[in-house]
Amino acid sequence: MEKYISGIHNYCDRWCDRCPLTHRCSIFESSANHSNDDHSDFDAISFTENLSENLEKAMDMIRDSIEKHGMDWTTFHKEAVQQEMVEPELTRMQQTIKDRAIQYGIEVKKWFDQNKEWLEDKEDEMNTKTNLGIDQNKLFKTLSDAIETIQWYNFFIGPKMSRAIRGLHDTFIAPETPIQNDANGSAKIAMIAINRSLAAWETLRFHFPERTDDLLDLFRSLAWLRRETLKLFPHIDDFVRPGFDERVLEEAGK
Repeated sequence: MEKYISGIHNYCDRWCDRCPLTHRCSIFESSANHSNDDHSDFDAISFTENLSENLEKAMDMIRDSIEKHGMDWTTFHKEAVQQEMVEPELTRMQQTIKDRAIQYGIEVKKWFDQNKEWLEDKEDEMNTKTNLGIDQNKLFKTLSDAIETIQWYNFFIGPKMSRAIRGLHDTFIAPETPIQNDANGSAKIAMIAINRSLAAWETLRFHFPERTDDLLDLFRSLAWLRRETLKLFPHIDDFVRPGFDERVLEEAGK
């Protein structure tokens, strides 16, 4: 078995601290090998060298892929440089989904900004109860995990959804891979982020039911995005993310 899983980083959520497969990811290992034990001591030279090395690896991978498909790298590169980048013309629904996914991230940040004092007060209340001998550790961790999850994905969903929609207009999608393509892969990780965000918001609502009305718009936004994404990408459940979904299939004995 090869140590690294090819393409595992393409459809992950970039949350390395919570990933069980970082040891199979060449991008993570490369970054880890170039980082200092003391993260406060930022080494700009090592950082730049690391980026350059990863860029060279990426270009080599692209070159190999181009030549594997029988194309000439020099010609491909020349045409790519000369080609004018044109944003695809989206349908009304595609544009609406893209806009609302981005807007969700803005609304989440706004909610946390507006409720900063309230969240701090709740933290103080739990600390006070802890000082009185009431164990709040489990509740504190549950709420902290929920908040961290929401904040991790709030500006993740929009860009991933935008990439997925842009992928629907990719003229390089091979007809023999109608499911295993970047559009479905990007949509799938966006959907995972939506589902995890919904679950995290429900955790907050459950423990603070008095804020239900305040959270309804955010719930509605995510529920709408979830429904419309499934309509636009009906095959995302069939997309197999390298490493992650393969691992699930293996553990299920499929």
